[in-house]
Amino acid sequence: VLRGRPRPAPSSQQIHTLKRAPGATFRLLCEQVIWLAMGAILIMLLAAATRAGGLIFVVTDSSCPIGIYHVVHQPLARGELVEACLPEAIASYGMARGYLASGECPNGAEPVIKVIGALTGDRVDLSSEEIHVNGTALPQSSMRLRDSRGRAVRTLPRGSYETTANEVWLFGLHDARSWDSRYFGPVPVNAVLGAVEPVFTLGRFTPAK
Repeated sequence: VLRGRPRPAPSSQQIHTLKRAPGATFRLLCEQVIWLAMGAILIMLLAAATRAGGLIFVVTDSSCPIGIYHVVHQPLARGELVEACLPEAIASYGMARGYLASGECPNGAEPVIKVIGALTGDRVDLSSEEIHVNGTALPQSSMRLRDSRGRAVRTLPRGSYETTANEVWLFGLHDARSWDSRYFGPVPVNAVLGAVEPVFTLGRFTPAK
């Protein structure tokens, strides 16, 4: 027994539209994948072009706003934004965990963009809540026990450290999630490739001096 008004049978045009819908959806999905692939290729080409011109293209914001930066060679200073190649052991751990991608450093890792938090002679106090350099707390410097995937993160023992000669501590003070010296400790000064100055960014960078 039918209840209510009977529904009219679909026309041949409606049936054709229904049959065509899965094919249209598939084509739309293909177009989206193609546009995403083209966008990724354009980003890589832009990064290569800026690197060839003495510029670097930063696509993550853990240490500084996304944008284009210029590497300059000048005396290192606390609070300076720099580009660095992490030592082999640190870089290998970072790549294995997915914190670093492959790149142009001698060990095959990508360079990192970080802020110099401490130089030779500075005292660094590490705690879970925040990091102090010579008694001054650094912004966004709490330490996390687990990463975004829920995995335990290897960290330095809490306590005080005196920065020895030819060492620097590198921090990402733009985002508390940054993987930096609060976890792997200081790095050699010669790991620093140069200071980094903004050319065009999507946000404002204020040096932590």
